[in-house]
Amino acid sequence: MLQVRDEHGRRVGNPKTSALSRTVANLGRGNAFAIVERVDDETDGDWYAQVWLWDDNAHQLEFRDGTTAEHYQTRAA
Repeated sequence: MLQVRDEHGRRVGNPKTSALSRTVANLGRGNAFAIVERVDDETDGDWYAQVWLWDDNAHQLEFRDGTTAEHYQTRAA
């Protein structure tokens, strides 16, 4: 199952595109990140995507596909 959560701890299970868009659109001071992750106790590894809004309004996007060797990130203004 997928789950999205933000810095305030709000969580949405199996989020639709609209919930993901709304979560990212609501990022700001005091609510600077959102994480989409697979929550599945039967699968080894970590799978997630996260976005972080920095104070200079740049966004950092990270993606992990199961292992530390498969962890990617980029930052954009």
